[in-house]
Amino acid sequence: MNFMCKLKNIYLAALVLVLLTTISNCTNREDESRWTPMKWTSDYTGDPRNITVPTEGGNYKLVCNSYQTLRFTSMTTDNSSVQYGKKIISSGIQGGWYSAELTGNKLTITVTPNTTGKVRKLSIGVRADDAFDRVRITQEK
Repeated sequence: MNFMCKLKNIYLAALVLVLLTTISNCTNREDESRWTPMKWTSDYTGDPRNITVPTEGGNYKLVCNSYQTLRFTSMTTDNSSVQYGKKIISSGIQGGWYSAELTGNKLTITVTPNTTGKVRKLSIGVRADDAFDRVRITQEK
C-alpha cells in the first residue's frame, strides 16, 4: 500500500510540472506578440526589406519608424553566416562587396558594382528590444 501511495504522489507531481510548463510556454508566446513589428521607410521604391540592386551597385537608406535604436543580430552572405547575438558588437559591417551601418534607427547599406557574373545575396538581421527583422539584398549579375 505504501508503494502505491508513493507512485500516486510521483504521478501527481509530474502532472503538476507538465501543467506549469504548458502554462509558462503559453505566457511566453503571448509576451512575444506584444512587440510592435518593425515598419520601414526607405529611398528604395520597392519593399525596403527585399532590395534588388542593379549590377552597378548603389546606396540605400532605411529608417525604422517603430524603434529608435537598432542593433545587428546576424549577417548572411551567399552561403556563409555570422551571428552577433544580444551584445552590441558593432555599428557597422564591412564585407568584400557591401557595407552596412546602423546609426540609431537608420540602416545604410552600400553595395559595390558586381563584376563576378553571378547573383550576389546578403541578408542582414536587426533587432530592437525583442523585435527582430531582416533586410535581404539581391544584386543582379
